[in-house]
Amino acid sequence: MNLPPNNQLSDEQLIDIIVKENRADLFSELYKKYQLVVFKKCLNITKNRDEAQELTQDILCKVFDKLHTFKNQSTFVTWLFAIVYHECINHVRSLKKITHQIIEVQISEEDEEELEEMELEDLKVSRLDEVLNLLHPIDKAILLMKYQEGFKLKQIQTVLNISESSTKMKLKRAKLKALKIYQKKYSK
Repeated sequence: MNLPPNNQLSDEQLIDIIVKENRADLFSELYKKYQLVVFKKCLNITKNRDEAQELTQDILCKVFDKLHTFKNQSTFVTWLFAIVYHECINHVRSLKKITHQIIEVQISEEDEEELEEMELEDLKVSRLDEVLNLLHPIDKAILLMKYQEGFKLKQIQTVLNISESSTKMKLKRAKLKALKIYQKKYSK
């Protein structure tokens, strides 16, 4: 079959060809395109370059093995990020790296109203990075999906594999925790 140049195919079209025509050689196009993206996401969650590199290879191998299960119910990127997210969180948990104290925040109604008025985007980048590093990795990943990756609520819901209301609540709680940490650290 004559194919258009690979850069003219969408990810979904390329996957369709890889799966239907058993063209494993074309997976290298997806690999090249997403290797750095996957690595950065892994590094962002694990905070360890070697672990992130190893996870990147493992994840991309897993993606190749599971490519036939991709059903176009979401974009390939959303599907890929769901795998990255779950693999990284499972890896961190398995290494028992989540040893830092998860900050339990008791938020009064007054605090909640005040915090909701603050805009997360207004935080300075360096301070935001510090705040994000103090969050539980799952909360951090949710905020990064929303504000860094620009994922819509439905995409985050797909990645987390939870209901819409649970997704909204997790996002709201993560945002409030980040804002509370920011207030404790910087508003003096």
